[in-house]
Amino acid sequence: LRRETNGRWATCDAMPILNIQPNGDMSAFDFWTSTIAGMVCNGNAYILPIYDRYGLAALIPLNDVDVNYDYLNGIYTVTSTVYGAYNGTYDRSDIIHLRNRTREGLLGVGVLDSAKRTFEIAEAGEKETKTRFKSGGKIAGILSNVAGLTGLANYDADELEKVAKKM
Repeated sequence: LRRETNGRWATCDAMPILNIQPNGDMSAFDFWTSTIAGMVCNGNAYILPIYDRYGLAALIPLNDVDVNYDYLNGIYTVTSTVYGAYNGTYDRSDIIHLRNRTREGLLGVGVLDSAKRTFEIAEAGEKETKTRFKSGGKIAGILSNVAGLTGLANYDADELEKVAKKM
């Protein structure tokens, strides 16, 4: 696709750029490998399409640390050390944002961050379990209601049979 002067999108032949050489520095293999690795590992990958008067001229991969996404205003701020010529602010329609699994639907979460959170939850559970059973698993308190504790022996046999039938 390419954006025409009237703001509308028109189709163009992007196959050579997508499948052979997305930009002057990378082959299609290198481009897609780094883009997908960034998405999976960091949670987000960004691609900046560059247009010339003939249409789509290049695809610039942007690292997760090079892009700040202001999701309230839909603006991407690019500060790349590799592709500094493209630094600036871009509308959300100007950048392709690939996301890994998300928590809120806007920013992706990398697999390493997900694994870290999983281990933190497991560690907290293990710590809580050790604290609970430090005394050998003895109950530290008893919960009761206003009527006190009632055992099965206090119930009528007919009442117990009704409960058993419901289950």
